[in-house]
Amino acid sequence: MLLTNGKKILLMFTEALEGSNPSMISIDLDGSNRQTVFELASNQYVRGNFYISNDDIYFDVVQTDSDSSSHYQLWHANIESKEAQEVADLGSDEQFYYLCGCCLLYTSPSPRDCS
Repeated sequence: MLLTNGKKILLMFTEALEGSNPSMISIDLDGSNRQTVFELASNQYVRGNFYISNDDIYFDVVQTDSDSSSHYQLWHANIESKEAQEVADLGSDEQFYYLCGCCLLYTSPSPRDCS
């Protein structure tokens, strides 16, 4: 997947490929200065929802556990500091959500309904 924040080209490898895990590469607009921003674990993949604001990017990750259950997560990465981390657990198989612009929309059941 190819993205940009206006200063960098962001190349996202959304799934684990032979010999490499899902990752994001930043490249200057002239094609120079290629750097890895982050790399996920082999049991994680990026679903494809992104929100970019300056050097910050938010995206959703699916993690498949050893029992084959899926857990959905919201992640944040900073392109300049090259740091990425999970910021929210979005639930499991039966919960659905969408990352839209600057907000996170849940469909039924909402995490607020699951307490």
